[in-house]
Amino acid sequence: MIPELDLTPDGQMLRESARDFADNVVAPVAQEHWESGAFPYAVMAQLRDLGYMGILAAEEHGGAEVSTVTYAAVLEELARVDITVALTLQVHVLVTEIYEHFGTDEQKAYWMPKLTSGEILGSIAMTEPGAGSDLRSAKTVARLDGDEWVLNGSKTFITNAGTDFSDACVVLARTGETFSTFIVPRDTPGFSAGQKISKLGWRAMDTRELFFEDCRIPRENLLGAEGKGLRVVLTGMDLGRIAFAASSTGLAQGCLDHALAYANERVQFKRPLSSFQAIQFKLADMSTKIGAARALTFEAARRRDNGLAAEVAASKAKLYASRVCVEAADEAFQIFGGYGFTLDYPIARFYADAKMMEIGEGTSEVQRMYIARSLGCAQEPRVEAPRPAPAGAAA
Repeated sequence: MIPELDLTPDGQMLRESARDFADNVVAPVAQEHWESGAFPYAVMAQLRDLGYMGILAAEEHGGAEVSTVTYAAVLEELARVDITVALTLQVHVLVTEIYEHFGTDEQKAYWMPKLTSGEILGSIAMTEPGAGSDLRSAKTVARLDGDEWVLNGSKTFITNAGTDFSDACVVLARTGETFSTFIVPRDTPGFSAGQKISKLGWRAMDTRELFFEDCRIPRENLLGAEGKGLRVVLTGMDLGRIAFAASSTGLAQGCLDHALAYANERVQFKRPLSSFQAIQFKLADMSTKIGAARALTFEAARRRDNGLAAEVAASKAKLYASRVCVEAADEAFQIFGGYGFTLDYPIARFYADAKMMEIGEGTSEVQRMYIARSLGCAQEPRVEAPRPAPAGAAA
C-alpha cells in the first residue's frame, strides 16, 4: 500500500481507483494476455474512458494534470498485477509530455487532444540495433529536401508503435552533425512496422522494429528545434525513470502479495509455510526493500513536482527499484517452489517480466555511470562512432 501521507486526498482517491481497476479489470485477464501475447485492447480502452491516458497533461490540453507522485502511485498499482498495462501507459504518457513541452501551437492543437483522450497511442523511436544506451551512435538519418524531411533507417524494441490505434510516433534521427526529432504519422509512405517481437517477458506489450525508406514528412513535422533532438528525448528521462521505478516497485509488491498469500495457505509438516522462520525472513526482507524502493521513487517524484533537479534521484530510484523487483520475483519463486514453475500461478509471469526492468529505460550500468558522474568521478574519454556516409556517397 502507498503511504497516504505522500498523497493529497485527490491523489489518494485516484490511487484507490487505480487499485480497484487493477484488481477487478486488469488482473482477471493478465495471465491470458501474457500467455497468448495478445495486446490488451479492452483494458486500454477502459483506461482511456477513465481518463488515464492524459494523466499528467495540462487541463487546457484535455489532461488530468495530476502530480508526478500521484502518477507514480497509479503506475505502481497497475504494475502490481500486470506490468504490460503499466508500461504501455507509461510510454504513452512520456510521449504526450514531449508533445506538450516541445510541440508548436499547431502541433499541440492537432495532436494533444488525440493523445490525452486516448484516441491514439503514442510511441517514441530512439533505440537502434547498434545504438541502445549510446544514442549518439544512431544511424537513422533525416535530410531536408525542399519542404520535406526524408527519413531513412530503422529502429528496434519500440513500444506502442504497431497497435490498431498507434500514431504520432516521435522519431530521433541524425540531421548532419546533430540530431533532431520528428513526428511521423502512421500512414506516412515509406514508414512501416515489423512483426511484433517475440519476448520472454512483457509478452502482451506491443514491441516492434520500425523501418523508414525514403519516408517523406512535411517540414513542419520537426518536433522541437532542429539539432536539439537529444535534448528533446533526454528531457523526459527523469520522468521515464521515475515511472520505471514505480512500475518496478509495483511488480515487486505483486510478488510479495502472492508469496505471502501462498505461504499462509500452503501447509508443510502440518504447519503453514509462513510459520517457518526461513520463509518469514524472506518475506520481511522483501517488504523492507520494497519500502525503500518506494521511498526513493517518491523522493524523485516529489523533486520533479517541486521544480527541483530530479535526474540523479530518478536514476537512483530506477537502479534500486529494478534490482529489488528482480530479487522479489526470485524470492517469491523460491517460496512457491515447484508451483512457481507452472502457469497455474502468476509468479512465473512476474519472474519473466522482472528482469527487463533492469534493462529498459537505461540499464543498471548506465544508471551507475550517471550517478557516479554526479558524484564527481573522473570519466573515460568518449570515442565517437563513425558517422554514416552522406546519401549517394561512394562506398
